[in-house]
Amino acid sequence: MHRIITLLACTTAAALTPSGVRTRDAALTQTRVRTRVMSDGEILRRSAEVGPLVRAFSVGQRGRGSGVSTLNVAEASALQAATDELIAKRKKCDGSVIVAQKNKQLVGFALVNDDVLETVAVAVDERGRGVGAQLVDAAGALASSGGNDELLVEVEPQNGRGRNFFEGLGFESTGERRGTLAVLSKPLPWRPPPLVVSFVIGLPIVVALAGMAASGDAFDVEGVVAAVTGLADGLADRLPVPI
Repeated sequence: MHRIITLLACTTAAALTPSGVRTRDAALTQTRVRTRVMSDGEILRRSAEVGPLVRAFSVGQRGRGSGVSTLNVAEASALQAATDELIAKRKKCDGSVIVAQKNKQLVGFALVNDDVLETVAVAVDERGRGVGAQLVDAAGALASSGGNDELLVEVEPQNGRGRNFFEGLGFESTGERRGTLAVLSKPLPWRPPPLVVSFVIGLPIVVALAGMAASGDAFDVEGVVAAVTGLADGLADRLPVPI
């Protein structure tokens, strides 16, 4: 699954890092955020927070400044239009919107489509503090859980800071190009799909019920619960925490 769709993150990535190359570890020591997938309904309800992020990204993407919107984003109509823009992009690529929260406040988002990172946007006050790196990590986790073994991104050749940002997170050139854009790839660790995890955790219950039916013995509830708990604890130590 290697569909490459024109990436919007390449210009914004330049605003995510200060001058020079920052390592992934250095970025993650600055600001810790919670990342999660947000539904369209919640995006609409929180348009006052999502709208400015989308608007700032869109203005910066068009090359009209540093990424800070010159429009009056405080107007409800402008915020709603920006929110609708994000939802439309998500639906067009059938992707997922991952948001970054700091103390319950939205400070960034990423749009990922299968194994393609489409968009990364970070609040102006939080840029250069590792929020973008954590969003990329969350996008990689989501892509991996969908069965992908790599995350792809496209960068303009002249966007050196953007390229440095992604290379600092483990992306490498594939040697491929889409038009003038260079394709970068980051290998992802294997993550079992949620259905597989659910099946493995529930397997002891199925085995216990089958044994009970075959032998006619009374159902040992405590034994099954202990088995499931032990297996779940073991998996917790081995499986990555989902976003």
